[in-house]
Amino acid sequence: MYKYTLHLDHVCFNYLLNSYNREHHFSIDSDTLLMKIIKGQRLSNADLCLPLTIIYKIKPVAFCLVHFSYKEKISGIGNIWFSNVISSGDANALKIMFAKIFDLASQYGFIRGKVHNIYGPIHNSILIERGCRTFSTPPFSYNMPDNTIALCQLLENIGFHKEKDLIEIIYAYDKRDELLSNIPNKLLNRLSNIEFSLVHSDEILNNQQSYADLYNKAWAKNWGYSPITKDEIGVAARNIENISGMIAKKNNNIIGFTMLQYIEKSGEKFARAFLSGVLPEYRKTGLAIVLTSKLSSMALKNDIKQFSIAWMLEDNKMIIRTMQHMTRYGESTIRNYRIFKATQLNFEGNCNELV
Repeated sequence: MYKYTLHLDHVCFNYLLNSYNREHHFSIDSDTLLMKIIKGQRLSNADLCLPLTIIYKIKPVAFCLVHFSYKEKISGIGNIWFSNVISSGDANALKIMFAKIFDLASQYGFIRGKVHNIYGPIHNSILIERGCRTFSTPPFSYNMPDNTIALCQLLENIGFHKEKDLIEIIYAYDKRDELLSNIPNKLLNRLSNIEFSLVHSDEILNNQQSYADLYNKAWAKNWGYSPITKDEIGVAARNIENISGMIAKKNNNIIGFTMLQYIEKSGEKFARAFLSGVLPEYRKTGLAIVLTSKLSSMALKNDIKQFSIAWMLEDNKMIIRTMQHMTRYGESTIRNYRIFKATQLNFEGNCNELV
């Protein structure tokens, strides 16, 4: 028989670490896993966030952070979601875990009557990994999910289905992609009253509220949106290695930005564009193209030729087409990170196996 706990002791944690390292491409130590879980809890905007572990005999065989809210906190996903999922490969344990999530939601008064859904892996914070890697090939982008395909297959096998994909473009620079280093005069003339400047961590810290406000205005109507705080911008500026950004200002107000970080391993430099926003009234003006071009030009001057552009919601066709147009000559690959959905009915009766 299985049992559950909402507390992580030392023995449980060591078993979870082993399971995590088996289902991910990179092994981590216990301190790193603990910080992932603690950060996932601390940064959750849910009304209640619990660490749920399913144990078989004495070994934990499934784990996740479960997030409950009385009202929707992440656009489009209702009031129950999960993150930081870990599995030993026991499909039955996963079914029991998700059944218990609905049981807890009912106990705590988060659901009443009607059939509910659960979504994940997803988190409200930009600082926490989202989605499941649906592919096995390298490279492995910094601070992106590195799970094996087995985790996706397990979720599908127990009744989860795709809700949305987050898109990443992996790109190797080709000099024929001129928009990454040269902006057409016609476009520059159209935006001649806008000032552009390169910023680094200190400048980002000094304007963290402005970035948070702009991001929230830019993405408020998108599926999966949840408000970002100035504190999250501050954490990113202080902790993301080699962070830089390109900002656009009009009348001394920030109207758009894009941020990038680069990592150097074994003599190779790799950049990830990971956070951006343009005020709604400046969409379709070419501002996003100019921001991307100016920042990528800086990267190219620093001999960075490998890029990850992520995440882009699959529904944002215009953004994806723009990035594909800007990178059309170089070798590129589109990769999907999946957010799943399942209904309460998928797990009816599974709680009966708990003692």
